[in-house]
Amino acid sequence: DWAAADLIKDDLERVGVRVYGERGSSGGTYTTADGRRGSFVADGDAGLLDFNPERLATETILELVAKRSAARKARNFGEADKIKDYLSSKDVNIFDTAGRWRTGDGREGLLDDAPRHAPPPNLVPLQTQPMGALPSDLPLTATSAQPAYPFTLMTAADDHQYAQQQYGQPTPTVLPPTYPPPITQPPAHYPPAMTHLQGLQGMTQAGLAPAAPGMTTDPISAEINRQLALREIARKGKDYRTADTIKAQLSAQGVEVND
Repeated sequence: DWAAADLIKDDLERVGVRVYGERGSSGGTYTTADGRRGSFVADGDAGLLDFNPERLATETILELVAKRSAARKARNFGEADKIKDYLSSKDVNIFDTAGRWRTGDGREGLLDDAPRHAPPPNLVPLQTQPMGALPSDLPLTATSAQPAYPFTLMTAADDHQYAQQQYGQPTPTVLPPTYPPPITQPPAHYPPAMTHLQGLQGMTQAGLAPAAPGMTTDPISAEINRQLALREIARKGKDYRTADTIKAQLSAQGVEVND
């Protein structure tokens, strides 16, 4: 009944499904408007179609990601791993640290149990940012309290003296003869009550912090180095939420961090 078959084919095309099959064949292939494709084979005895999609639809991925997140929250890690393995077999990669999923054809999204943050800001050349400015989406949860002592540019001698005051006489430390003398007063461009993280952010933005080997003075690269420095500060302070936020922002800008 080719007339009825063609009417059904026309109906499918109106909703974005194109069917490819020779007249009289027992099957064929199809594609959808959102990029899905697959094949079908007709069962002559039962009149049934066997579909074999080549990749998962986005809505299916979202459903499986949600089920995996629910399993992880319920500490059912066996079920969560089973779902992750199935997604991996369908070319869907899960990045738990970054809180994202990505398919081989470029589709991606957030995991349901990933922390929600403001959209990452665009990377701005270093010299266009005012000194001391902080990204609005980096909550200083780990450094909101006033530190035990005002911020200064600490040298090894300062650390030695502070430890001596707080914990008694430490093991004597021999400093290299060329080490710069301790700075006992904060520079004029730093407010006296700045926290460590704020001060180090200002140093990095102002170009005062020494560049690590291999770092560049290119404005965009310098901004990337600045965000990496802030992430290391957060990691050392065990503020992993802020560290993961910075890593996700860098990833969204095409900068992958491999710890």
